[in-house]
Amino acid sequence: GVRDGLGLADEYDVMIDASAGDLRDGDGYCLGLTDGRHRDGGGFLDYWIGLMSEYGVSFVEDPFHETDFALWAALTAADTRCMVVGDNLYSSDASRIEDGVRRRLSHAAVIKPNQSGTVTAVRRAIETAERCDMVAITSHRSISTESTFLSTLTCVSDVKYVKIGPLSTDYSSVVRLNEILRLTAS
Repeated sequence: GVRDGLGLADEYDVMIDASAGDLRDGDGYCLGLTDGRHRDGGGFLDYWIGLMSEYGVSFVEDPFHETDFALWAALTAADTRCMVVGDNLYSSDASRIEDGVRRRLSHAAVIKPNQSGTVTAVRRAIETAERCDMVAITSHRSISTESTFLSTLTCVSDVKYVKIGPLSTDYSSVVRLNEILRLTAS
């Protein structure tokens, strides 16, 4: 692929948080900032599969609107070696995660404590994902906070993945990462 030409194929993964619900335009999707093309659902599915193949994308979050279940299931079933991740699809809700597992909509779910509303609800969402062999990924909503609750929750729940934000531009992400390192050092 393209990464191999740079000699960096083993150095990084290509991951995309698409938030494609915002790209929905009528009966399809429009990439207004890139090529400006309108694609129907099948065309957008092909677009994602092409990116995954050409660039070795290993993670795509919210590749479709949260109600386009057939497209989610088709991408998840495709042999792309890419983890399809639901964030808005599940909204950190255990019953929505169960429904997604039943429909085979994704491989993983982003779980956000401040989206779940209570510690009990967030624990239930994590436990549901794990019980159903779905990857759980903890994350804060798109806010900057120095709270280390996410770090504690991630470690206590033995969640393998955490989405913490850019380390170079968001000091609070460094705080959360340092707390994870502190909690796991023992």
